[in-house]
Amino acid sequence: PLNVIGMQAELLQQEDLIDQNTIIESSNIIIDETERLNTLINDLLNITKIESGNISINKQRVKLHELLSDTFDSAMRASRNKNLSVNIDIAKNISTIEIDKDLFRIALNNILSNAIKYNRENGKILLEADEIDNHIQIKISDSGIGINQEDQDHIFDKFYRSQSDEVQKRNGHGLGLSLTKEIISLHNGKITFESEKNVGTTFIIKLEKTTTFLKEAI
Repeated sequence: PLNVIGMQAELLQQEDLIDQNTIIESSNIIIDETERLNTLINDLLNITKIESGNISINKQRVKLHELLSDTFDSAMRASRNKNLSVNIDIAKNISTIEIDKDLFRIALNNILSNAIKYNRENGKILLEADEIDNHIQIKISDSGIGINQEDQDHIFDKFYRSQSDEVQKRNGHGLGLSLTKEIISLHNGKITFESEKNVGTTFIIKLEKTTTFLKEAI
């Protein structure tokens, strides 16, 4: 991101060689790359805090239906340029849950951002949430490029990015899913995935209900 920001800033200094459209385009690129850089820095800081044991978990009782809906709506605003079909299906009476709201939102947003980034024009994204036995299950599915078989054992590795052309032509730094797994683990949850090349990917998050909530359910 810094290289791109630097090049666009140098271009804007050449007042005699650019027109208004170029100014607007360069400004938008700088804004986009600044957001990328901000995400990269925050991901690095969060992973470092988790790995060093210095991150504080502020668990609180959260209305999961509300959190999922708000996070989904916010993330999907970025999907309009791809004309994606987006849907959400959350069980009406899904339990409240004790989580760190801010950290968990980061984990959800990382998966949703990938569902947009690696999707196809006119593709689909679906977020589902339900209760299964003593667990809450959240599924995020897309109809994107899928994950190559040889990459599937590494997608949660820090800084790992597939060398496939479909992945390399999209911006990324290989930290989002690593951070997501760390956050889910901090909540004693598990994250798995199912993926098929050129068909799509589904990420599955499972969280245990707390003893208090189980008693209330009974």
